[in-house]
Amino acid sequence: MRRTGLRHRLIPGLLILAVLATAATAAREPAHVRHPSTTAPAFLVEVARRAATANQEPAPTSARYVLTRRRVAEALAGSEFGDSNQPVYLVVLTGRFVATNADVVSGANPPGTVISFTVDPLTDGVLDFGIGDKPLDLAALGPVRTLPVDTLTEPRPGVCLASDLRVASVADGVLIRNSGANPCVLGSRPGIALQDLSGRSVEVRETKLAAAGPQLYLFQPRARVVVRLQWRNWCGARPHGPLILSLKLRPFDGALALPFAAPGSSCTDRNAPPTLAVGRYESEG
Repeated sequence: MRRTGLRHRLIPGLLILAVLATAATAAREPAHVRHPSTTAPAFLVEVARRAATANQEPAPTSARYVLTRRRVAEALAGSEFGDSNQPVYLVVLTGRFVATNADVVSGANPPGTVISFTVDPLTDGVLDFGIGDKPLDLAALGPVRTLPVDTLTEPRPGVCLASDLRVASVADGVLIRNSGANPCVLGSRPGIALQDLSGRSVEVRETKLAAAGPQLYLFQPRARVVVRLQWRNWCGARPHGPLILSLKLRPFDGALALPFAAPGSSCTDRNAPPTLAVGRYESEG
């Protein structure tokens, strides 16, 4: 399955689709799969809410998910294998759906009582999607969790997804724009991780650049925010080329990746790791 656009394959009872993930990440995939907690990640609730609404069912009757690997999920759904095998959430919703974005030969929008899709927990991107009337046996893949259906229908801003955001480097940090159509919620400040161009992690200690503020930031559509970053105590050799900065949208999952200028000389303590101070989300200007 090539990740160059939308593909589909019709099999008895189920239409399988694959979509290109809409956000990139610099983080490596975990070595194993495990549920981080029994509480549904906030970003997964938002992805499920959008999937239900996009397929003409704003009030699903049930919502379940399991953490597995992509090819295992595709095998359960009867799909062709994709070009990756990272950990994913496999989500199954029930209701009365119509796949309005399906690209089928007949030109019709296929209905179904079940939709399923895989979500990359590092990028919050949907990798594979299916609609039909055949339930999937999620219990065969591991512990099954439930998404409270009332959280999928509450009229409130959802969490910001990486696919909603556009990011660019600026002189003293990172500029982020909400390219989505609706307000969304961020934590008070992002987390960070660094890699060099070869993919190796760069050791860095994260500190807070400014005093704590509100725990959540309401990000309006088309608005822009700045996250100010400040290097402290870089004692190593200057890297060849830019580093890759991954902004983690905590307290929710998902990340934004972008090239980041390597620091200049600022060594104050050779026995301490380099430090990157991270500011809060601040409205531009």
